[in-house]
Amino acid sequence: MKAFGKAAKIKGVVALDGKSLRRAYERGKSHMPPLMVTAWSAQTRMALANQLAPNNNEAAAALQLVNLLCLEGLW
Repeated sequence: MKAFGKAAKIKGVVALDGKSLRRAYERGKSHMPPLMVTAWSAQTRMALANQLAPNNNEAAAALQLVNLLCLEGLW
């Protein structure tokens, strides 16, 4: 991730955004569509990574995503 961050010149704000995947539910579970959390680099306007929320827990998916990215040392 460090090499990718330097090559893509990722600096500044990395935003996390959660979205419901409409019409992507299992049969009989239309009231609980799956959630996807995305990490965005605000400066480059590029999606860095996506994480499916386990048990529709958006906060847990966001924490997993932050650990996956290893953003330490990019600034």
